[in-house]
Amino acid sequence: MIRCLFFPIVLIACGGPSIGQIDALEGQFQNGRQPDFSGTVFAWRDATFFNAGYEQRPQAALEVLATRSRFNPQQDLLSFEGDDFLNLQKDFLFADAFRLRIGHADALSEGQKFQMDSEAPDPSLVFALKIGAEALDKETEADDPRDAFRLPGHLQAGLEVLQVSSSSVQLQLQVTSSRCENNDEGPAYIPGDFTVTLTAPLLDERLSEHNVKVLLGLSTVPLPDPNGFSFPGFTQNCSNNPRPLID
Repeated sequence: MIRCLFFPIVLIACGGPSIGQIDALEGQFQNGRQPDFSGTVFAWRDATFFNAGYEQRPQAALEVLATRSRFNPQQDLLSFEGDDFLNLQKDFLFADAFRLRIGHADALSEGQKFQMDSEAPDPSLVFALKIGAEALDKETEADDPRDAFRLPGHLQAGLEVLQVSSSSVQLQLQVTSSRCENNDEGPAYIPGDFTVTLTAPLLDERLSEHNVKVLLGLSTVPLPDPNGFSFPGFTQNCSNNPRPLID
């Protein structure tokens, strides 16, 4: 069961309200580009199939989202209008981000470790990485995919639970991204590795999933079809990496 340990959540005010924090981040991609997930970090206990008539899951999972984009996940993002709303969506869609899903939320304990390989998927830990786009230099005449780093390729990750309580979780994640050599994707798949330690508050499930759908431009009402996280940016990694639905 979730152990009752407590540690503070820091409000990040710069650039707009957001919640959670990146405690430490080291590493980079091959071309020197450093990942940035320092905008908004939060988690929720995924206990309900909303797209299946509000059924309870046999086993609740833990979802964690970290992104460079800044927003308040405790506010219904549909309340924003006009340019403010479009800026929210644009910022999220083109920002660095990652999502992870731990299959058994109620069995988490301090010191627990998980391993993940995108080519040998295991529901105990699912990880998806989005490497944000960058603006072109004004002198650029062609968008050369060899200079891009928008495709994560083959992902391997190790996760350790540092602290967990009924209101928050602290995790350390080690990620290695390599090219899909057998698929001939070429140098657009930029390899790299990084280690990130994060502190995420556990927020309301329905509002969290609603807001992620708003940011992705998906329908916010429960639908009996694939209405989830499979969208441009969180790329299908090589051949097998699953991208579970947001439901």
